[in-house]
Amino acid sequence: MVALSVLRNAAWSEDGHEHDSTSSALRDLAEGIFDEVRRDLPAGCAVQMTVQILHTDRESPAHVVTQYAAEHGFDVLVLGRHGDGRRRRSHLGQVADQAVRHCSVPVLLLSA
Repeated sequence: MVALSVLRNAAWSEDGHEHDSTSSALRDLAEGIFDEVRRDLPAGCAVQMTVQILHTDRESPAHVVTQYAAEHGFDVLVLGRHGDGRRRRSHLGQVADQAVRHCSVPVLLLSA
């Protein structure tokens, strides 16, 4: 299981250094979720869980995510979708929309 987050260059400071607080907050959030999942697993069940934070300056986050999934042999790509309630109930976020169209592995979308 991989928690993957893609940050655009906006997450980098003008001097080229990563905003540590952005990556750190994402890593902490993912690790917290993994801790909850581990508590719910049956005794003796071992699931490898890792956090990956990737950066992009030219490629879209959707392209980075779908390429990572293909290159690392994902069985399925699970993405959250962000629709904004009743007005846009069927709306997918840009990353989810592109992933559904272009990913070489099955994509499962979860509503947030």
